[in-house]
Amino acid sequence: VDRYIGLPGQALGYQLGNMKFRELRARAETKLGSRFDIRAFNDALASAGAVSLPVLEQTIDDWLEGRQAEARVAA
Repeated sequence: VDRYIGLPGQALGYQLGNMKFRELRARAETKLGSRFDIRAFNDALASAGAVSLPVLEQTIDDWLEGRQAEARVAA
C-alpha cells in the first residue's frame, strides 16, 4: 500500500503494460492459430527490451508478419 501511495503511477503503469501484453498475445493467437508458440512470443516480447508500448506493439506486429511469411513459404 505504501508503494502505491508514494508512487501512484507505478500501479497504473504496471496495469497498462499488463493489458497491452494480453492484447498482443490475443492478437498473436488469433493471427497464428495453431502455429502460436508461447515461448517464441515471450522471446519476441523480451527481445524488445525496455521500450515504450507503441514500440513494443510495432515489434510484435513485425514479428507476427515474419511468422506469417514463414508459414506462407512453408505451405
